[in-house]
Amino acid sequence: MQAGGWDVALLEVGTLPLKAEMLGPDGAFDGLQTVPSNALLLRREGRTVLVDTGAGHLGRLWPGLVDDLDGAMAAAGSSTAEVDALLLTHLDFDHCGAAMTDVESPAFTGAMAIVPREAAAAVREREPGDWNPGRPLVESYADAGRLVEAAAGDTVVEAVVLRAAPGHREGHSVLDIGGELLYLADVVHHPSHVEHPDWDREFDTDPELGLRTRLELLGEAAGAGVTVAASHIPGFARIVAEGSRLRWQPL
Repeated sequence: MQAGGWDVALLEVGTLPLKAEMLGPDGAFDGLQTVPSNALLLRREGRTVLVDTGAGHLGRLWPGLVDDLDGAMAAAGSSTAEVDALLLTHLDFDHCGAAMTDVESPAFTGAMAIVPREAAAAVREREPGDWNPGRPLVESYADAGRLVEAAAGDTVVEAVVLRAAPGHREGHSVLDIGGELLYLADVVHHPSHVEHPDWDREFDTDPELGLRTRLELLGEAAGAGVTVAASHIPGFARIVAEGSRLRWQPL
């Protein structure tokens, strides 16, 4: 699709298995669920921007996780070498792991890394380790002079605005692309979470705040009729109202 003057591709860079109880109450899901791990590729003349990266070498932290950013980029007719801006919605391992090599150096040697300012501050306060991949990422890209810390409301690349989406993780953000596409990142993890927003609690550091954010952004998307995409749901969609409930409608 196109949005904000960009050619936009949603890349499935991997998959990860989730236990049924991670996605909803007892009986809502049957057995292990496999969800995609997505990245967003934005291209226009002279520019290539990658939004999130997948887990990379940190896929070992989640049994059963599959990850192949290079393969997904190649299938889209691009490569990591072409990326001139790496835009991270937040700094969980499955969103930023492939931005680093296994020796904690930048994997994208020609790209600026753009991260939410609050996310960068939060990871600096925690001890380094596998479950805090954001700290070496922030430090190594900063040392290379290729780190940009963006505030909510900033236009981070042409026609792409970073918006705060609190509750999931410190600095968790969504992207408004030209007012035509809203990239929801981890606001929802499954299509059923649009109809049942209270089910999506397992991965939020502040579930009540996450729920308020979810309701606000989903309601806004439904009212505006914009296209949406998310980090762990296949394909583009719209949020549509059916009576008092909202629904994920694939395009």
